[in-house]
Amino acid sequence: MRKKCEILGYTIEAELRWQGGDAVVEITGGSKPHIGCVSTCWFHNSEMCAEKSLLPGHRDDVIADKYAAALALQLQTTVCAVCGIHYDNVSKEDIALIVAGTDKMLSALQYELLEDHKATK
Repeated sequence: MRKKCEILGYTIEAELRWQGGDAVVEITGGSKPHIGCVSTCWFHNSEMCAEKSLLPGHRDDVIADKYAAALALQLQTTVCAVCGIHYDNVSKEDIALIVAGTDKMLSALQYELLEDHKATK
């Protein structure tokens, strides 16, 4: 399951894959796609737990944490989000556009997952 958007002249992609009953979602793009953060959410005794590994100087956890938590809550399973989006010389306004675009892709993924779930019932 893949979603794409164009922001500030570059593509950002979010791709969800199943790994057994768990999910891995990669959110990458901009001028230099990379791995900046890995965020994982899982359930222990009915409570959601979270952990992340953030590379120094990166802020990709803002997006990775959001994807991991939202999808884990929706799917009620472990979700690992790997995020690396890079743009040179961005302003605060540019960052807001990037976050808004990734939020729309997350909503689109969640909607598609909901529709898939309805179709299997």
